[in-house]
Amino acid sequence: MADIINLQNYIIESKQKSSFTPWKKRFEEDLGLFSGLSDISDKLLYLLAKPDNDSVEALRELVMAVSGKGPITKFPFITDQEKVMVNNIAVYLQEQVYFEMMSRLGWIADYACQRYSLVVLVENFGNQNEVCGRAMPVLSQSDPEFADYIKFPPNLQKKYLEERFV
Repeated sequence: MADIINLQNYIIESKQKSSFTPWKKRFEEDLGLFSGLSDISDKLLYLLAKPDNDSVEALRELVMAVSGKGPITKFPFITDQEKVMVNNIAVYLQEQVYFEMMSRLGWIADYACQRYSLVVLVENFGNQNEVCGRAMPVLSQSDPEFADYIKFPPNLQKKYLEERFV
């Protein structure tokens, strides 16, 4: 009798392999479907936070892989509309990388997308952008300016954080 394949495990393993194989080759770091920004190494976080073409290309590579659009080498051949979407998601991910870096440095206590995996952030970009993209991180209580910040009304807290971090 043939072996029974657990379809759910097969789907998870297949999605994980197709999504993170390019990054495993590029960064030699094992990540999975449930890996979030808090799960990546400091070294990789630093590389992704650099304001250069390599970091943007790496994020595009992840978006292309998770979206099933193929390897990054196919980027020039996808439609203009798909390129815009891939770029928008990559920029959004880079913003989340900055928030994760600030969190590790102790500058912020929390940010909205911290609890989501990279795959979820890519696959649900439209929905997550409404939930995470507009929510500003929470300033850390250890910040020297926290006592003044906490006295501001919410709209001024947001403005303060935008001016300080964005």
